[in-house]
Amino acid sequence: MPRIITLARTSHRKGRVGWNYPLSVSTDRKQQAEFTLASGIGYVPVTFTGLKDYRGFGLWVDGARVDQAVHGNDFWQTDYDPARKLWSVTYNMLRESSRPCQVEFRRATGRQP
Repeated sequence: MPRIITLARTSHRKGRVGWNYPLSVSTDRKQQAEFTLASGIGYVPVTFTGLKDYRGFGLWVDGARVDQAVHGNDFWQTDYDPARKLWSVTYNMLRESSRPCQVEFRRATGRQP
């Protein structure tokens, strides 16, 4: 079976894109990132780096909060870098269309991940 790799094209407003695949985005000083994802189809992994804490954040795509939970917070994962004392959060964003979408990672209100 052939292996399919989807590269992500982005333009960012907040934060900085480190890698295009898997997509890695450094958050800004306010622990936020915002960008337009202009390509990719299927599940696209997106990692947000440079976080002081992993709790209390959310992901929005085209203004709608992403919540793929089946059993609580099972749709994202965190990693801790002990040398830098910083966290990263990775989501698998479902892209059902090749049209560009607006992606925002920021502090959440209401239900906390």
